[in-house]
Amino acid sequence: MRKFAICELSTLNASFEDDLAAYSAAGAEGISIFEGKLVAGREAEQLEAFRASGLEASAAVLAANDFEDSLWKLPAEELARLGRARFTQLELSSSSTEGRAA
Repeated sequence: MRKFAICELSTLNASFEDDLAAYSAAGAEGISIFEGKLVAGREAEQLEAFRASGLEASAAVLAANDFEDSLWKLPAEELARLGRARFTQLELSSSSTEGRAA
């Protein structure tokens, strides 16, 4: 069975948290997370909101400034590997801030 996911680039003016609520309410099962909507220093809070939403991450879209011209020439498999690595890095970064006093 196919799952329905929405990419955050389709709702660019909404916040990450607004996207979580709207996509869940629309019946989506997944979200393509756009790194440009994640806020530095709020990683743990945003990760918790993501987990509470019940949505699955279907993709991680890097912010435009992370791309180099040469990146676009890589094979799809390598781009997928880089995307997974970046998402893991974001998860680890937010995990290391969990439990810290604000």
